[in-house]
Amino acid sequence: MKKLSLFLFLLLTIVKISACSCIGLTLSQAYQNSDVIGVIKILKVYGQDKQRRMYKADVEFETIYKGKAFKTIMVSGRIGKPNSAACEIDIKPKERYLIYLDKSGNDYFVSYCTSKSKLSNNVADDDKSFFEDLDKTFSYIEANKSKFNDLQFADSYIIDPQGYRSSFYEISDFNPKQPFAIYKIKVNKSSEIQEATPIIGFGSEDERIGDILKTTFKANIYENLESETKEFLLFLCYDKESTEGPETGVLYSN
Repeated sequence: MKKLSLFLFLLLTIVKISACSCIGLTLSQAYQNSDVIGVIKILKVYGQDKQRRMYKADVEFETIYKGKAFKTIMVSGRIGKPNSAACEIDIKPKERYLIYLDKSGNDYFVSYCTSKSKLSNNVADDDKSFFEDLDKTFSYIEANKSKFNDLQFADSYIIDPQGYRSSFYEISDFNPKQPFAIYKIKVNKSSEIQEATPIIGFGSEDERIGDILKTTFKANIYENLESETKEFLLFLCYDKESTEGPETGVLYSN
């Protein structure tokens, strides 16, 4: 019997380190905002510019989900000596990243605040399923982006967490037809979810999931709500590889 629970996916998160303050984006919002998304491998770092505190890194794209591949990124910091308070980053040859990049002029810049996830240096068999689902997710967002242009993606958190569990855990025999769902939510000034309607559902327990969102979750909103209610999109992902233990979440918002 499959059970359903929730954990917060920390791929793209809010980072605050001293003077460095980064605003987190959900995976789906980062997709909309980025020019290039892919899995890169760092080939070499070089070309330190001491005055600008920048250096170059040659990269190889293993997979590209959006945009076109290129060969070099500009990195904020000093090689081997980053200042995290200034949002600098230290990247090294052979490292691999799932990364979301914006173009500035003719270059792509990477800092501590760049949306990214560091991967293992070697391709793991366990990665295959994750990246297959990621490809399906991005393909859907790209094909339907005109539907989402007027709305921002939010994420959510459990109002009163009990360990790592939520009411999602109580749903048994969950058999999703696809690994993700997108809900349109209405949120009040207290960030409470008043309505949750699936635009595209899992194809299993979609109405119950909407009810749980309204009763046990709040939305993370990175702006002040002037009106009584406002609409957002909420992206939910199903991790079918994380179903073994009762403390392991298999549904998360992103």
